[in-house]
Amino acid sequence: MTGAFGDYFDSVYVISLEQRADRRARLGDELTRLGLADSEDITWMRAVSGEKCWAPGFFAAGAGAWGCLQSHLRILQDAIMDGRERILVLEDDATFHENSVAMLELFFRQVPGDWGQVFLGGEHAEPPELIKHRPFVLKGKCVHRTHAFALKGEVLPMVYQHIANYPDYMNGGQWHVDHQLGQAHQLDLWNTYAPSWWIAGQCGGSSDISAKKNPDYWWHPGIHVPQLPFIWAPATGDTSEEWLEVVHFGNHLIPGTLQDEGLEKCLEDDQELSEWLAMIAAEAIELGKLPGVHHPGIELTRCAGLWSGPFRNISEYNPEDLAGFPFIDGIRHPGEVKRLGRCLARQ
Repeated sequence: MTGAFGDYFDSVYVISLEQRADRRARLGDELTRLGLADSEDITWMRAVSGEKCWAPGFFAAGAGAWGCLQSHLRILQDAIMDGRERILVLEDDATFHENSVAMLELFFRQVPGDWGQVFLGGEHAEPPELIKHRPFVLKGKCVHRTHAFALKGEVLPMVYQHIANYPDYMNGGQWHVDHQLGQAHQLDLWNTYAPSWWIAGQCGGSSDISAKKNPDYWWHPGIHVPQLPFIWAPATGDTSEEWLEVVHFGNHLIPGTLQDEGLEKCLEDDQELSEWLAMIAAEAIELGKLPGVHHPGIELTRCAGLWSGPFRNISEYNPEDLAGFPFIDGIRHPGEVKRLGRCLARQ
C-alpha cells in the first residue's frame, strides 16, 4: 500500500452507498493529495442500504442506522476471515487535516502498544483521560462516531461480537453502532486511544443516516476549550466573509458583519460576556474553527481579561494562516501539539 496509511495499516476500507460516487471521488482525491493513500489501495465497500435491507422490528433507530451497523459488520467479517492485522475503517464523508501525515507519525510514535482501537476522528461522549508523557494521545472512555477508526486484528472478533449483540439494541431508543462501541469503551473491553487533536473530521452536506443538512464537524476534544486561542476582530478591520471559513463568531450573525446578535446583552456585563465567550469556544471546537469576537463596543483587553486562553488580533493573520491551526507560529495550542509544529518546520 502506498501513502502514509501503509505505514500503520494493512487494509483501508471505505463504506459508501452505491449512488454516492461524488463522495468516493472527493475522498479518493483528498487521500491522494495529502499523501495518505492512492485510490486503488482502498477497499471500497458498498454500504448496506437500510431502505433496501429492512431493519427487524426490534431496531428503532431507523433505516440509516441499520444500514450503518450492517456495513460495519460486513467489514469486520471480511477482515476476520482474511486474517487482517491492522485495519482502518472510513466512511465516505471523512475529511482529513492538511497535516495528517505528520500528525499520524506523531500519534503512532506516542500511542501505547496495547491499543486495540484508535479513533482518528470522532466525538468524545465522556471526557477522555490524559496520558502522562504522551501529550498527543488521549485514552478514550466513550467515543462516538464511526467515520475514521482503526482496529488491531486481535480485537476484531471481540468487536464483532460486541456490536452484533442485538439484545443491546432492543431498548426501543435511538441506539446506533457508535453507541454500542462507546459502551465497550466504558466497560474497557479493549484499549481505545485518540489523538489530542482530531486528524479526521466529517464533511458537511446531507447525512445518509440522519438525512440532515450538516456543516463540517470535527468535534475536537472539549477538554481543550478553556485554552483555545480567541480571535478578536476590531471594528475597523477586515470583516469579509472569508474569515467565516476558519473563525466562528456565532450562529446568529447580523447580516453583512461578523457580529453575533447575542453580544448586545454583554456590553455592560462581564459575566454575560464571559459566558458568551465560553459558548462560542465550545461551538467553534466542534466545527474545527477558532472562536472569534467582533463588536465595536467590546475591546480586546476586556475580552482577554475574561478568557483563560490567549487572545489574538485578527490583523496579525490572514484566513490561510488560521486554517493551519493548530500549527500556527505564535499561538500555543492546547494538547501540546507545539512539538509537532517544530517537527513540521524541519520538513
